[in-house]
Amino acid sequence: MKSVWKNGLWFALMLFLLIGCSSEAESKTEKKEKEQKTEVTEKETDKETKAEPAPEPEPAEPAVNEDTAAYGEALAANLDEWSTVLIDFSQYNMDGSNDPDYMMSDQFITDGKVHIDKMNALIKEARSIQPPADAAHIQDKYLEVMDHFEFVAQNYLPAVEKMDYDLIMQCVDRLNQASLAIGDVSQLIVEYMTVQ
Repeated sequence: MKSVWKNGLWFALMLFLLIGCSSEAESKTEKKEKEQKTEVTEKETDKETKAEPAPEPEPAEPAVNEDTAAYGEALAANLDEWSTVLIDFSQYNMDGSNDPDYMMSDQFITDGKVHIDKMNALIKEARSIQPPADAAHIQDKYLEVMDHFEFVAQNYLPAVEKMDYDLIMQCVDRLNQASLAIGDVSQLIVEYMTVQ
């Protein structure tokens, strides 16, 4: 399970690198173009004493438009936060499984509420992300992931309080489905960002 969330963190890192590298590559390209145009302009000026000023170079199109970059950054930030929250949630559950007294205590439920509150905040944040029109399919898939997390957030603590094994296993299943779906979303966003 941890490796799946490391993949989410990897995705966030790759996304930032893609955005950063695209901008840096563009900047280097623009510099080279300007240097080449300056050299050509200087040579023409030397040949002709009454040369007209060189036309201003047209600004190069950015490798990733602002909406695409903002969407990618928002998704990456949300995924990164999910990585941390889910690792902490996993540790919380491992602590409970290693200490049955803790798992049966009110403190376990109180601590669980902290984790669930973090999940609910990230779900709300994810649902508020506005994708560009051509990324709506990615956001739809990401919201499916949030549906899985929302099921867990709503049902996990009541299942633990009631010791409802079936509901706990449904939550585990939904977490597994979410982790698989995050892999799909990660692939879609990487493809989307490299095409832009």
